[in-house]
Amino acid sequence: LVGSHPTFYRTTRYGMENSCAVTAVSDWLNRETMREFSLTRPVRTIYNFVDIEKFQPRSVNRAALAEPGEKIIMHISNFRPVKRVTDVVRVFRKMLDTVSARLIMIGDGPERIAAVGVAKQLGITDKITYLGNMARIEDLLPAADLVIQPSEHESFGMVPLEAMACEVPVIVTASGGVTEVVDHEKTGYLCEVGDIDTMARYGVSLLQDPERALRMGQAGREAAIARFSPGPIVDQYIALYEELLAKKAAKTA
Repeated sequence: LVGSHPTFYRTTRYGMENSCAVTAVSDWLNRETMREFSLTRPVRTIYNFVDIEKFQPRSVNRAALAEPGEKIIMHISNFRPVKRVTDVVRVFRKMLDTVSARLIMIGDGPERIAAVGVAKQLGITDKITYLGNMARIEDLLPAADLVIQPSEHESFGMVPLEAMACEVPVIVTASGGVTEVVDHEKTGYLCEVGDIDTMARYGVSLLQDPERALRMGQAGREAAIARFSPGPIVDQYIALYEELLAKKAAKTA
C-alpha cells in the first residue's frame, strides 16, 4: 500500500482501527500492517490453511506435460512483477546445463510477455509450456518434481504450501511470510531474492538426488498437516469470534 492514494490510506486505516478485530495471515504481514498504518491496536496472526485432502500426492499423467526422462519444474502465479517470473526462466536455463527438464508455467498476468521474451533470448522457448490460468491446480501440482517461487516477497506463500501438501519440494525466496511456511533444508530451500545461481544449484541437487527430494517432499506434507490443516486454524477464527461476542455481551450487560 506504499504510495496509495491518501484517501484510500486514511479510509483503510480508519476501518482497521474501528474494526472488532484485525487478522493477518503471517507474522510478517502482521508487522508490516502495524508499521504501514501506524495502528494503535494489535493485529492477530492466524495462518492460512491448505485442504490436505484436495492437495495430496497422487498419480498424474506426466506424459501430458513432459517428454519421458524430463524432470518437471513448475511455477504458479499471477505473473505480477513481485513474482519475478523472469527469474524463474533464468533459473531454469541454468538448470538445463545439468538436467533434462521442462518448465511448466501456470497462471497469467502482465509479466508473461517478459517471461516469454527472456526465454526467447536464452534460446529455451521450446522447453517451456505456458498453461495459463487453471481451475484445478491440485490435478497438476503432484506431477511436479520441483516448484520454484522466487517472489520479491509473499504475505504468506500459498503455492509453496500447496506444493508441500502434494509432497513436492519447493525453492522460494527468504522474504516475507513464506519464511514461516518453508523450513530451510527440511521442507524446501530459502534463497535470497534474485540469487538465481543458488536457486539453480539447489534445484539441480534435488533433481539429481531423488531420494533426498522424496524425503523433503514427505517432510513438507507432514509440516502442512501438522501446522496448516483446516481444523486447528478454523478453530482459531471461531475462538476469535467467540471472544468478540463475549466482549460485546459484557459491555451490554
